[in-house]
Amino acid sequence: MKQNESAYKLYSSPLKSKTSTKYTAAFTQLIEAIKKDKIACYFIQPHQDDIALSSGGLIKDLTSSGVAVKSITVLSHIVVGREHFPFVKKLIAQTGQIDADLYNQLRDNEDKEALRMLGVSGRINFGYLDLPWRTKSAMDSKGNIILSPLYPDVFGLRAVEDEKELKPKIIQDLKEQVKNDPKAVVFAPVGTGGHLDHLLVRDSCLEAFQNNPNIVIILYSDVPYSLHFSTDKEFLKSHNLGNVEFNGFQQDRIKALYKYPSQIYHLIDQIREWEGIQQAELPAEDYYFDEAIISEFLKIKS
Repeated sequence: MKQNESAYKLYSSPLKSKTSTKYTAAFTQLIEAIKKDKIACYFIQPHQDDIALSSGGLIKDLTSSGVAVKSITVLSHIVVGREHFPFVKKLIAQTGQIDADLYNQLRDNEDKEALRMLGVSGRINFGYLDLPWRTKSAMDSKGNIILSPLYPDVFGLRAVEDEKELKPKIIQDLKEQVKNDPKAVVFAPVGTGGHLDHLLVRDSCLEAFQNNPNIVIILYSDVPYSLHFSTDKEFLKSHNLGNVEFNGFQQDRIKALYKYPSQIYHLIDQIREWEGIQQAELPAEDYYFDEAIISEFLKIKS
């Protein structure tokens, strides 16, 4: 694990030229209403570090204005006995932690410190198994029943087991967390890049809240995948989603990312490889939403 920040410096991306649109106006109105009325905000992340990567600046902006921001981590747990799985080997090697409990503790402590810096007031962890550790029953060449990885890759089609078993549990847990809030804003991944865990969390959030007028869903672009992949245009069109860019508090976002030493140096190497440059730039935050839904949400009294 590299720890030389001078050699692994992360930069914020330059500002893009902006034009005034109904989406920028709606987003601005929403953020102003959140700050004024102290509307509860929940940032949902598939894994520890996702919201710091993708939404760290906006989180800091909200908490600096006295807004109570809570994080919900959905897929964070790992278990022993699966160290031979390909992705498990990769992740264990990346962090240098062999013991499953130590790995869990490491990732949780990193997330705790990073989100503390960003002002997050509460952390909730559903503790469902991270994708590389999820399994299904299979038969080996000798006819013995064994556990095999549920997914051969992090991209592709979601397994039936997740659709029928895991997804309903996530939906129920999400509903339980916000049931006492008169109004709430839920931030979830848009699924840029098609990571299966990110898509599972996105769709669980949409199903949990999309018919509740007191909850508005804002989808964030998934960093680092947004550097290398385009957001699914068909998904955006089918859900009538436009987007805005947010560039505030980016240095706070970057400082928080260095609280994930098991991840950040590998991430910077990945950015350099993808972009073919030495100066690794963290992309601006992008948010996707239905402008009409925000308009109706803002009309509801807290």
